Amino acid sequence: MDFYNCEDIRIAKKILTSDLDALNLEKDDKIKPNSSGNSKKDKVSDLILTIKTILSNKIESKLPQYAALNLFKIPSSKKAKFESILDEKLKKLEELFIEERNIFREIVNDAAINNRPKVERKQQSDCKTESSKQSDWNMGDDSTRN
Repeated sequence: MDFYNCEDIRIAKKILTSDLDALNLEKDDKIKPNSSGNSKKDKVSDLILTIKTILSNKIESKLPQYAALNLFKIPSSKKAKFESILDEKLKKLEELFIEERNIFREIVNDAAINNRPKVERKQQSDCKTESSKQSDWNMGDDSTRN
């Protein structure tokens, strides 16, 4: 109980009570808060009793899912479990990312191979082009002049 202050408990109880009221339960199923006192211990006891009643009436699936806004207020043993679950989920996401990246690379490589322009090499011939014949002829002319 040391990790939550009275205001945290009051707000949690208020939210839970509001969500229960929104369910419009029949009078027999309604959960009545105990409200036996104003001390922190009394508020926690009342909240626990409300949660036990919700579970015994099997209406928890009708309520929204709740999450902590401040992870530093979660007790260390629960925080360690939460962190291990989070680490496991992150590891799975990383594995999925690597797998998807590899698939994407394969697709890109296949596309590059299939769309690569075909380069045909011209066969070398013994015949020279007109321009190379012209330059050879000019060289011959220059050499005969000197």
